Amino acid sequence: MSRYTRIYIILFFCLLAGFLFARGPGDRQSPTSSKTTPIDGFSTLANIGNISYWVSADGESGRNPYFGEAGVFYPRSTAEVIFATGVVWGARVLDANPDIRVGGQTYVTGTLQGWIETPGTYFGNDSTNARAISPSSSQARIYRVRPDYQGLTTSDPGIILDAAEHLGIDTSQVTTGDAQAILDQYAMDWNNWPADLGAPYVDTNNNGTYDPSTDTPGIPGAHQTIWFACNDLNPARTRSLYGSIPIGLEQQVTLWSFNQTNAFGQTVFRRDRLINKSGYALDSMFVCNWSDPDVGNYTDDVVGVNVQDGFSFGYNGFATDSRYDQYGLPPAAIGFALLQGPIVPSPGDSACFDFHWRQGYRNLPIRSFGYFAAGSSIPDPPLGNPDGTVYFYNLLNGYKPGPTPEPYLHLSGPNAGRPTAFPLDGDPFLQTGDLDAQGNNLPPGDRRLVTTFGGFTMQPGDTQEFVMAITGGIQPSGNHLDAYRELQDEVRQIRNLWNLGTNALPVVTLQTINFPNNTVFEMDLVLDMQSFPGASNVRMDLSPQIGGSPNLAMDFFDDGLHNDGAAGDNIWGGHLSAPNLRYPYNGDLQFTQNSATRNLVSFISDLRLRPSPDLENFRIVWENASQDSSLNPGELVRLSFDVENRDGTNTLETVRLLNIDLQGSNNEVVLSTPVPAGGTVRLPDSDNLVLETPTVGDSTVMRVAIFYDGHQSTLQFPFNITAWTPPTGYGDTLAVVILQGYSTSILPIVADPEQLNGHEYLITFTDNGGSELRWNLFDQTDGVQVIDQAELSTDPYFQHPLVAGIRFEANETPVDFASFQIVANASGPLPTPGSAGFAVRDFPTPNNQNPDPAHQANGGRWAIHTGMTTDNDGTFSYFKTRVTQGGARWPLIVPYDFEIRFTGDSDNFGYQPNAYVTGSSLGGLLMDVPFELWRIGIGTPDDPSDDVRLFPYLIDFDSDGIFALIDEDHSASGLSDDPFTDWFYWVLPNDLSPGESGYQALLNQIQTEGDTYEYNSGTQGDAMRRMVLILWNGGDVNTGPPYVSDMPESGSVFRILTAKPNNAGDSLLVRSELTGIPTTPVPGNFALHQNYPNPFNPTTTLRFDLPQQHRVELSVFNVLGQKVATLLDKNLAAGRHELVWDGQNAGGHPVSSGIYFYRLKAGDFIKTRKMILLR
Repeated sequence: MSRYTRIYIILFFCLLAGFLFARGPGDRQSPTSSKTTPIDGFSTLANIGNISYWVSADGESGRNPYFGEAGVFYPRSTAEVIFATGVVWGARVLDANPDIRVGGQTYVTGTLQGWIETPGTYFGNDSTNARAISPSSSQARIYRVRPDYQGLTTSDPGIILDAAEHLGIDTSQVTTGDAQAILDQYAMDWNNWPADLGAPYVDTNNNGTYDPSTDTPGIPGAHQTIWFACNDLNPARTRSLYGSIPIGLEQQVTLWSFNQTNAFGQTVFRRDRLINKSGYALDSMFVCNWSDPDVGNYTDDVVGVNVQDGFSFGYNGFATDSRYDQYGLPPAAIGFALLQGPIVPSPGDSACFDFHWRQGYRNLPIRSFGYFAAGSSIPDPPLGNPDGTVYFYNLLNGYKPGPTPEPYLHLSGPNAGRPTAFPLDGDPFLQTGDLDAQGNNLPPGDRRLVTTFGGFTMQPGDTQEFVMAITGGIQPSGNHLDAYRELQDEVRQIRNLWNLGTNALPVVTLQTINFPNNTVFEMDLVLDMQSFPGASNVRMDLSPQIGGSPNLAMDFFDDGLHNDGAAGDNIWGGHLSAPNLRYPYNGDLQFTQNSATRNLVSFISDLRLRPSPDLENFRIVWENASQDSSLNPGELVRLSFDVENRDGTNTLETVRLLNIDLQGSNNEVVLSTPVPAGGTVRLPDSDNLVLETPTVGDSTVMRVAIFYDGHQSTLQFPFNITAWTPPTGYGDTLAVVILQGYSTSILPIVADPEQLNGHEYLITFTDNGGSELRWNLFDQTDGVQVIDQAELSTDPYFQHPLVAGIRFEANETPVDFASFQIVANASGPLPTPGSAGFAVRDFPTPNNQNPDPAHQANGGRWAIHTGMTTDNDGTFSYFKTRVTQGGARWPLIVPYDFEIRFTGDSDNFGYQPNAYVTGSSLGGLLMDVPFELWRIGIGTPDDPSDDVRLFPYLIDFDSDGIFALIDEDHSASGLSDDPFTDWFYWVLPNDLSPGESGYQALLNQIQTEGDTYEYNSGTQGDAMRRMVLILWNGGDVNTGPPYVSDMPESGSVFRILTAKPNNAGDSLLVRSELTGIPTTPVPGNFALHQNYPNPFNPTTTLRFDLPQQHRVELSVFNVLGQKVATLLDKNLAAGRHELVWDGQNAGGHPVSSGIYFYRLKAGDFIKTRKMILLR
């Protein structure tokens, strides 16, 4: 979910609660004091294990109810993994007028705390008015218990941390009273456990009735249990969700968790029970787990589904994440595993229900998986709108959210293009199948996912339930892909534990696999079975995860002769030897206990029964700095190598290599030929991996993930760094002379001054016989074609060509708008351009700012946007779609720049064609307008000689005959106080000579022909369409004018700049000489470099790059995430910057030795690095 949309929802409900915040696009509300979250019985945390999970009595889950922020953190006390989660249901309600209804919880909570006291029909001709307990009842709350609470004190570290998490403060700020409040709540909930309402308990005396004196509240064996009931009888809530009326469902939720180090300790278990108290049958009913996973930074997430193991998941699209960097950790993964689905009749089967087996039924598995993403073609179902019901019901049925059923497609992998109910079902660890952010899938970003199950019917009084495991996975010494693999292993363990009905598994105490001669493997395993007294007949069946390799069996012994300790101690040992096997293997463990056979599926997985490949003979094939064929500090190099197959039995059929620390699009290698058993393949220089060396130190390490025949291994290779002092001229940009065209996409940067030869180089651009632009380099001094048909790229790790010491960085410039500005007001030109767009909606603006009230005398803040439609989500992406007519107008827009000039002249006119009103091609309405539209040339904003006045076509939105603000709100900002103008179009007159002659000729034609004027006559069409100006926070549109301002003040000039890409036929000239080159290049990308020295005492230098002017915040944090000092918070020009930190905090006092993190924030760019202070 976009952060802006979240803020809108949060503010909306704050208004309903009676709080009014001053706000703007993207503002986030922060607590005004350190203690604002009560321990009140309405909301609480499942937090006894290594994961913390907010939940509230009205059904809201996974979101902090007090701050409106992310509400699930993993590992506990580190970064967030979920912004919000919930349950959504949909069914056809068979009342007098059967219809589809959808309810539950997503960003809006469609339920209210409390159970349904009186079942009955709610909406229908024979309504009997079902009634729920009052939400203000003292019983309509959330209950949380732990069986050991009586032995805890206010000084217990766990209770102190519990209080800190509830109150949103540091543990050092927790008072004795805070800790006592936690203990008091535990005691009150224990003594008032609502077993009579459905809360689970341990029936110690087996009499079927809850007896507080002997029975135990909560899930058997759990260390913490939470229970609450809510209902969907409030129509205002259900309509605010997806526009449906209530069904009449009671939802009972139980969460439980364990303070353990195994997979149970990484999990919150959740059982949802739905009770049909509507009085009607519910047909074709489906339910889903919905979630917005935010794994650290929300802008780089990806999602997927593991169908075989029955879980969906979110993880990070990259090896590092700025939020997890603050804790010195790689990003985690979060999973949603279905342990027990709803039940349906199935003769001969058995199903788990209410922790018991029920004969003649079966549990439904996952039916489908769906996802959607911010700003994508797969939209969020609209909130508060009946269309949302249709969208979401289609989603529950396995289709994309939309008005009609449309299947998902696999968009990467071998099944790309095929319809499916399980998109993104590939294996991220093995990098196989349909993977998010690969192929035609979206790049990493903000995601939502749903895991659905159904359908089934519910008669009045029926109960259905399902159980989920919300599990985190992380590999502290690994990366984001390792986190997924850890998550998968934990889900498999949890499923085995669930099936066993226990919270313990056999423990592998020894696992060794050796390859004595590289042709056979020898595997030894030792199992601790002491949690299963009386175990016998222990055996493991091994089968390949993929491919057609043979099955194997491994027997275990407890005889003291198989590396298993003493005989009869329930420690079991096994040994297996066989020829190497190509594919990874799973091991299913079987044993007998109490005459019952136990089977643990995939007890061990991903067994590698062959030697792993190796890389050797590394060689530098490209370097961006000194051309000395060695690694230098702060250098970007590309390394080629040989691939050795150390398996003497099996060929390496498929090999893919990836530098997991630098995941650029040009940073992987796929072998085109197999590597024979025991053989080596030398890669061509064009197959290489990127390595970025640190700026300090004499060595570095490259981590390479190698994927081969279903296996994945991570290899580490150390490299020495050769010191190098850059000579004068290094990094300078050579002068570029434009011979043809109006821009340059190429920066000739001096990489090695000693190799400059003084030659003259001609750069030309061609279209490569198609639509893709290419460039060529001709040495005019030697008369030699040096580069032919080279690519342009914005990839920071792209292998830009180097010629005679010059790195020619050919950057691809997209066809786009470049900046939305206000450059003048009634007082004349502004000292620096201000913003005329919503940066928070991704509009490019000066310094990435939103409009400033200082730019108008009356404080009005004006922003350029497009007119409102039902699909307008306020984003820059939607603006471009509408203004450019889906891209059709780009040739008329780029490369020109444009201005809206508010002159107030009496001869400024616009025209509303009847074609926009009645559909007639003749006639229209000529209207006064306070502005002029100008096309101001190509990159020449201060040269009026090429300015052409355009003519505005209009849509008088409110049909009042006046170009003015209309009393409707725009979606670009929250609340209802953003009126916008009538629409205007930028029409090109036939005469496009500089000046106003074309405008005047078209105006004269319209005035002369009157009602016979034909739409578009005298024009070359429109360059831009459907544009408006928004008066941001200008006044409540529900009450109407007066607003802060009626129009921008006379003298205001709004400027729209466009990108200036090169085109086929353009040519540039570069001279290979340093004379007269005084400047270093403007960086092409944002970057935060490693500090130097590191470790340091007492000072260190921090360096960063800005590709454009930006407001920059550079801050230092300690390992607890607390800000130590703000080193910078101001606007800086584009370029390379550095400053020195003296190791002092904001108060000017020296900080202690330890690990610190420094973070650079410039607009949407956020990067964090670690440094060490040694005093």
